[in-house]
Amino acid sequence: MGWKVAGFLVLCAASVTAATVLVGMFAPPWASKDGQAWPVVALAALFILGSTRLCLRMEGRRAVSFRPRFTHLAIGLASGVALVGLLAWALMLAGVLYWQPNRGFSASLMLSGTAYFCCAVLVEELVFRGYALQRLAEGVGSRAAVALLAAAFGGYHLLTLGTSPSVKAGGADLLWVAAGPAIGAIVFGVAALRTGGIALPVGLHLGWNWT
Repeated sequence: MGWKVAGFLVLCAASVTAATVLVGMFAPPWASKDGQAWPVVALAALFILGSTRLCLRMEGRRAVSFRPRFTHLAIGLASGVALVGLLAWALMLAGVLYWQPNRGFSASLMLSGTAYFCCAVLVEELVFRGYALQRLAEGVGSRAAVALLAAAFGGYHLLTLGTSPSVKAGGADLLWVAAGPAIGAIVFGVAALRTGGIALPVGLHLGWNWT
């Protein structure tokens, strides 16, 4: 199973690279007007979906249905939004969080940001909670599969977000960049295996990130 998962992850990396190059070459200026790379992740999601179907076909398996399970998706979204709201409220009561208007907010920024989060979450869930998780679970068991991909998910965020100016100093901030997503990945992974699909983890992930 290991080589199949590794091959799938290579295809995913190639999908993101190809999407980045194609969007950079052909996307109209308005696509990146607000600085949101949503066309890249949207195209990458389509490529990764194709990679998933290719891997399943090469194994002689039936292509999985990606028809959304709207009940699972809705429950996940509501739960993710509620968790962020409760956390923000608790931090406000503790005097840690203070609310102030965001002067740079605009309707177009919200639309492009929402498109980005929807597509980025779909990419991450297809990569870490789709084909790879199912194949690993068959090979090493559900718990080990969730743990391995949670560690990989944390490492992925460390690589992509660890150079942010807010965490360049390292320490606890840098640790949280990896630990936070890894903890979330355990929840998402269990949700994916329990429901047999990615609708619930997509909802949870999107509800948290977008809110």
